[in-house]
Amino acid sequence: KVDADKVRAVIDDMAKSYEKPEDVVNWYYADNSRLNDVQQMVLEDQAVAWVVERARVTDQNVGFEDVMERQQA
Repeated sequence: KVDADKVRAVIDDMAKSYEKPEDVVNWYYADNSRLNDVQQMVLEDQAVAWVVERARVTDQNVGFEDVMERQQA
């Protein structure tokens, strides 16, 4: 589920470079399509953060020949 506070923070961050940031914020919230674009961006970031948080990395030494054989398969 998308975090509404994170959506607002992203919109606020994008709006702060404009002369009237509150108008930009209102512009995003006035149209569901524009708001949905930001929500999808935040949801993607949340999903990546979730995967990275739970990922397990294991180092494995692999020889050059093994790598080359895997590419040809």
